[in-house]
Amino acid sequence: MSHFTKFDALKWNQIQSNQMITEIYEKYGGGPTIEKVVNLFYEKVLSDDDLKNYFSTTDIKKLVSHQINFISSVLGGPEDEDTDLEKAHKHFKISKVDFLKVVTHLENTLNEMSVEKNDVKLIKDTVLTLEDKIVSE
Repeated sequence: MSHFTKFDALKWNQIQSNQMITEIYEKYGGGPTIEKVVNLFYEKVLSDDDLKNYFSTTDIKKLVSHQINFISSVLGGPEDEDTDLEKAHKHFKISKVDFLKVVTHLENTLNEMSVEKNDVKLIKDTVLTLEDKIVSE
């Protein structure tokens, strides 16, 4: 009789996904590539009439710099300070619809940057796990 439960299988899959996600940073060229991705991503988000108002009082250069560091850290690059995503996003009152639009912009950006489909899915799935920390409305 196996003691490997469904919970153990889910945990193992999560560990494997975490290992794969942290390999993406080096796979695509590290910091310079992340910088290009983040800049293209924010071009899309800031051009979206439904999303750009979230950033009307935001220092975009500071935000982009922070995102480059944060995303680099998540994908296996240099460690970034821990960010309280809930605290950082709560005052924006982000809806699920808008959150999903941002995820779509990220997915489109990654596809434009020729990220492999499996890696796009892995990154997208990782971002989707953050929904409850970002969506507040």
